[in-house]
Amino acid sequence: MTATQATFRARQTTPVGAHEANAFTLFDMHGNVGEWVEDCYAPSYELAPIDGGAVQADECPRRVFRGGGFADQAQSLRAAARQAVRPDQRAQGLGFRVARALD
Repeated sequence: MTATQATFRARQTTPVGAHEANAFTLFDMHGNVGEWVEDCYAPSYELAPIDGGAVQADECPRRVFRGGGFADQAQSLRAAARQAVRPDQRAQGLGFRVARALD
């Protein structure tokens, strides 16, 4: 991960589009802020649906966010890097990306 690809080890976020697009022409996919995802946290992928859907549970005390934020180290920026937090927890380096399913 380089500074042309992501914001990390910084004091603040950068504007949208400040970095190179990835192979899918998507901008800002790494760094800036970690992103909330739909999944309920589970310590392993045993409960994960085989169709790639989100892990769901009737009781979900912790949700998942992926990637890292502007103050993190480069290795934390991977989309595979995930952490569990309470759904009501807020942090300066944590946000979300609006997306929709295309059928």
